[in-house]
Amino acid sequence: MDASQLSQIAGRHPTRNIGTAMARRIEKVFHKAEGWLDVSHSQLPLQQRAERNVHPARDLQREVPLISWVQAGAWDNLVDTFQPGDAERWIATYASVSNHAFALRIIGDSMTNPHGAPSFPEGTVIIVDPERAAQPGKFVVVRQNSDTECTFKQLVRDGGQHYLKPLNPRYPVFEMLPDAVVAGVVVQAVMDL
Repeated sequence: MDASQLSQIAGRHPTRNIGTAMARRIEKVFHKAEGWLDVSHSQLPLQQRAERNVHPARDLQREVPLISWVQAGAWDNLVDTFQPGDAERWIATYASVSNHAFALRIIGDSMTNPHGAPSFPEGTVIIVDPERAAQPGKFVVVRQNSDTECTFKQLVRDGGQHYLKPLNPRYPVFEMLPDAVVAGVVVQAVMDL
C-alpha cells in the first residue's frame, strides 16, 4: 500500500472508522503488530510533546577562573598560588575537568568558522583543561616562540608534523615549533547570546 492508497482510504474525514479488516491490512503493510492501530500511541498531548524538545542540563561540575591569555601562558607556574580574587570572574562548567582547569575569552576572529560548526566567535568563553592530552583534531591553547601570550587553534597533523590551524581560512596555518608548550585542551565553549 502506498501513500495515495492510504489517502484514498482515509478520505476527507480521516477520523472515520476504517474497519477492522482494513486496519489489519494497514498494520501488515507497515509491519506493525495486530491491534497497533486500535490504541493511541501519543503518551502526551501535542502541546506537552512540543515543550519537551530539550533535555535537562548536566549537573554543574565546578567553577573555573576566567584568566588572561598572558596568565594562560604561565598557568603552570600560577595555578598553585592562584587566589579567587585573581580571576576576572568565575565561569560555571558542566564539563568534567581537573582542578587546574581555567577559562579564556576569545579575542578576534581567527577561530570563527565561516562554514558553520565548530566555530568560536569573539566573546566566546572556552574551558581549558591542562591535564587533557593534546591530540590531533583537538582544540588547544598553545604558547610558542618564547611568547608570553597563548594562542588558540586546532591541532592537526600532516606528514608527521604538527600544525596549529585556525578555523577561519583567512588566517594561515602555522607549524607547531619544538619549543611549543600546550597550556591545555579545550573541553567546552560557553557563549552568551
